Formats: sequence, structure tokens, C-alpha cells
Amino acid sequence: LRSVSDTIRGPSKVISDSILAMLHISNLMNRFVFIEKHSKSILNPKIKSLYAETLLSAISDVIMAMQLYLTPEMCSYMAEYATFWSSAFLHAVNGHRWNDALKACLSNPLKERRVNNYRRLVLAMVESGALNQLIHHILFPVIDCQSSIKNGKDVDTLLDLYELAVETLTDAASSRIGQVIPPHSSDVNYMGCLFTLHAAHNEWRRCCQTMDFYGIIAQGHVIVDENPSLSDDEVKDLDKKVVDDLILSSVSSSQLIQLVPDPSRRYIVSGELSPHPTPPPYRDLCVDNQFKNRLTYKRGHGDSPISEQDSNGEESKKSTYSRLSRLLTEQDLASRAVRRMALRTLYLDSLSPEFLKDIFQASDRQLIEALSRLGYLHHVTAVAYCKRDDKQCARPGGRDILVDAISHMVSNYLLPGANKLSRCPLAGEETFEEDDGDGIKNRPTLNQLRMLLGDGRLPSDYEKWREDSRNDEIYRGSMAMRVVQMYTTAYSGSDHSLASEVAQTLLDLDAGRAELPNWLQELLIGSKQSDMSRGLFANMKTGDPAALVRLYMKHGLLVHACKVICDVLSGDGKEREAKATSRLPEKGSIDYVPYDTIDELWNMIEASLQSANFDTETKNLMLDSRQKMEDAIKKHFELMKASEMGTLSARALNAQ
Repeated sequence: LRSVSDTIRGPSKVISDSILAMLHISNLMNRFVFIEKHSKSILNPKIKSLYAETLLSAISDVIMAMQLYLTPEMCSYMAEYATFWSSAFLHAVNGHRWNDALKACLSNPLKERRVNNYRRLVLAMVESGALNQLIHHILFPVIDCQSSIKNGKDVDTLLDLYELAVETLTDAASSRIGQVIPPHSSDVNYMGCLFTLHAAHNEWRRCCQTMDFYGIIAQGHVIVDENPSLSDDEVKDLDKKVVDDLILSSVSSSQLIQLVPDPSRRYIVSGELSPHPTPPPYRDLCVDNQFKNRLTYKRGHGDSPISEQDSNGEESKKSTYSRLSRLLTEQDLASRAVRRMALRTLYLDSLSPEFLKDIFQASDRQLIEALSRLGYLHHVTAVAYCKRDDKQCARPGGRDILVDAISHMVSNYLLPGANKLSRCPLAGEETFEEDDGDGIKNRPTLNQLRMLLGDGRLPSDYEKWREDSRNDEIYRGSMAMRVVQMYTTAYSGSDHSLASEVAQTLLDLDAGRAELPNWLQELLIGSKQSDMSRGLFANMKTGDPAALVRLYMKHGLLVHACKVICDVLSGDGKEREAKATSRLPEKGSIDYVPYDTIDELWNMIEASLQSANFDTETKNLMLDSRQKMEDAIKKHFELMKASEMGTLSARALNAQ
């Protein structure tokens, strides 16, 4: 035909050339089909990858021939042209020839096939371990991948390959929600690949969204009663993996959101991975039923096996479809991380509840109770801090949330053991009881106390006549008392009664038979405050002498109550006398001496002196203490007159 076509002129020449072109293309197609059919019988991966190069060469010849002999309009209408590009993509992926696969993907004239093939390319590269090449060698910006002809007009078909890769990995990860995956499984971590993709482009907010979604997937892996096929060991291993994944998700989210340059954009909507999830809040008020029906895990985590708790520990009653209810600010992310770290610590403890679901469904109140009981005091403080910040420092019932948690922890769990172990038994008190096997009496342990105090020193030698076990308990009790001092000193203030509550607990434990520690008395009296211009029984930064007096009176320690009044009224003695005339109310020198409490104390001492329940020595001690208190009150009245004269003089000088 070729020899004949050279002598033909006119329309017959065009027909003959077309026939020759079709025959040439047909021969190339047959060659490719033969090579492809032979390659299917090869099972060796190395030889199969070598065959991919041969197949790509054969397909390239077919495509080049079609582009040479056919016009672009004809190629666009031929299904075989798009099919050969798809075949080239398939063999390039099988041979791990990623650049050729990308070229074949973007060269396909059908947009639907371009999108689907690109999705397959991303998954294939991730599953084969070529994530680094996917990030650094595959182009992700918006590009003009193909210009097609439609209705006689040029239409630029644009693909955002970055967003398409993100959507592909998100869909692959979303399909894992609710599936039981063994801890040591070799399955691909699509969320980790998605995080790496965002991190390589410094998209920190989207990294935070990815790690939040990673935690949602971990929640779907919680073992429930409907999975009886797993053994107990497998359930424990899987629960531990779930806890670790939740911690990784919450802590990394809390840290990543801080890397966002713009502080006004440091927030996410939990369960969403779109680049700009910032709709107006009022749009959440009307969510149509059609949108609810179409909602998938990709846009909202729905009802997960582990229910998220609000700051009060109650399950949120808001609709899971409300985006506003899933809004997490920087503070919310930090609070969630702190709470989950505390839950992980509780789960890993041998004395905690056995089931993971029970632990994660605990309210904040139950969590603080369990952590206090097991000796994790730093977690109690952290959870209470976050709970107070979530409430914007509100005071339910007039009580500070943080101080209330610390008071409960110290008074109910730390002080009883610390007080009993750090001293010798009192008269009529039972000796130290051995642990009954549940381990609660040994909490907090010595290591927990050392971590709180930052003291790793070994205990010094105690009395040799005691048993070694008893000496160890005394050392643990002294360390616990130091922790009590640390918490009480750090969190005491004039707007709450933490110090007085600790003092009352100590007196209740010993039935009033033991004195309060010196540091606690000084804290309540305020003797460490050097500002002598402050008022008596008032303007205390941490102390409350009047409360201490009433506390001593309640427990019948009348001598101690008199001593407190004397210490407060006398102050530093000569220094106070020297400053008596310069004490001015506008400088804070406003006294609030509880005269009614002093009168009540006087009457109680008078009644005790007439009682036959006290011996002569005790009565003489009470008389001596009352006399000292009477002298201090007289001196106080004299100094008050001097202060009044000084105030009048200051007013007169100021008026001139």
C-alpha cells in the first residue's frame, strides 16, 4: 500500500494515508497487548517491575502514533486514547515509576479519570513507603494540567493536587473509624501521612486538625461488649494503644495550635479537615435534615464509643451536628490534653477501674476523686486549674474551683496519712496498721511525694529501736506533711479559707490533742508579713487570725487562743509603739479586732475555772494566759488613743 500510495493523487491519497496510519497504530496496539498478556504470568516482583518499563515504552509508542496521525479533536473523542493513558498509569504504578505515573495521570483527557488516578497514585505511594517522594517530587500547587475542547471552546481544567491528596488520605483514614485494628498491625497510618504532608508545607492549623481527627479515629477503636472474639490480653493491648493514641492526639493538638502565627486563628472545629472551617456561628442554628443525612465521619465524628465530657463532667446535650458545639479554642485544646493525660495515668494504675470506657466516661468530679485517692496530686491540681479556666474563674456557690479541689485532696486524702505517719501515736491511739492488701493506704507512695517535692535524697537514719518498716513510714509521713505545707502555702489567700480548713482537719484528726505545725500557725496569724501599717486582724494576704482563734475555742484549746490574740495585738512590740502615731486608715491601717470573740473566750475561761474537770495546774495556766491577753488588750487601747491623736494631727496639718 505504501508503494501504491506514492503514485495516487487526490482524495484517494488521504484515504490510503489514513489506512496506513490505522494499520501502524493497530500493529503497535497488538504488540502492547501481547507484551501485557505475557507479563501477567510473571510473579517475581523484580522482573515484573522491569517489565513495567517495557510496557510503558510500548504504550508510549501507541500514544505517540495516535498523536502523530490523529488530530486533537479525534483523540478527544476516541475512548481508546484515554484508555491507553489509564493503562500507562496502571503499569507505571505497578512498577513504582511515580513520575511516569503522574505524567500519565495528568495527561488523561478525561477529568474524572485524572481525579481517580491521582487518588490511586497517592494511596499507592503512601502504601509503598514513598511518602517522601510524594511530598518533595510530586507537584501540589494548582496547575493547568490539561486543556480540553468542549463545545468548540477551550476550557482550562484545573486541579488542586494538594487538596486532592489531602482529601484522599482523609477518606482513607475515615474508613478506619470503628474498625478493630491490632496494636502491632502493619496497616498504613494514613493520618500520620496526612500530618506529614501538612507539616512539610507549614500548615500548622491543619496539622492540629489532623491530630484532632486522629484522636476521633482512636475513639472508634474502643473495645465494646459486641467484640467477644478478642482475648483479654488483646483487649488490654488494644485499650493501651487507644489511650496512647488519644494522648498523642490531644497533646500534639495543643502544641500545634500554638505554632499558628495569627492568634485569632488559633482554633479548630473538631472532626473537620477543611482548610477554612470558619462559618458564622449563627449558621449552626438551622441545620437542615438533608445535611444531617448526608453528614459522614469526614465532617463530624458523631456518636463515638467514648463520649466527650464538658467542663462539669456531664455529657454534652448539644447536637453532634452543631459546628459551634465542636469549636475548640487554644484553651479548650490545652484543657483536653491535661484531662486526657490524667485519664491515662489513672488507666495505667493497677488500682484503677478495669474498663477503659468507664474511666473515660468519668466526670471531672469523679476524676479528681480517683486521682486524689491514688496519690496523683499534680494531676488533681492540673485538672482543677483547667476546669477553673474553662469556667472563666467563676465560683459556683461562691467557692473557687481550684481551692475547693486542693482542700478536698489535702483534707481527705493527704492529711490523715501524713499526720498519723509523721508522729508517734498519741495516748489511747492505735498503732500503725499494716496495709490490708488493697494498696490504698500506701498512697501517695514515696516516689509520688519525691516527684512533687523534687527531692530525691535518701532518708536519713531514724531511731534504731524502731523497725525499719516503721521508720520508712515515718519518713513517708514527713514527706507528705511537707507536701501539705507546699500546697497550703502556695494556694492560701485572703479570699478563701484553705489554711483554716487545713488547720481544722489537723485538729479534728488529733481530737485537739496535738498542736498545729509552726508554719501553719504563722501562716494563719500572718506573722511573716513585715508591713506594720496593715490593720489588726485584717488586710491579711494569706492569714486569718480570728478564724484560728475560733478554731482553737471550738476544740477547747483556750490557752492557744489567748496566745494568738496576744501575738496579734502585741505585734513586734517596740516597733509597733514607734509607728502608732503614723498609722492612717487611708494607708490600710484599719483594725478589725473581734471583740465579741474575745468576750466569748473570756467567758469560756471563766466557766472552765469554775469547773471541776480541770486540775489546779491547768487552771493556773489558763489564768496566766488570760492575764496576758488582758494586758495585751489594755496596751492595744493605749496605742489606739495614740493612733487617734496622730490621725487628728495629720488631718489638721493637711487642712492648713
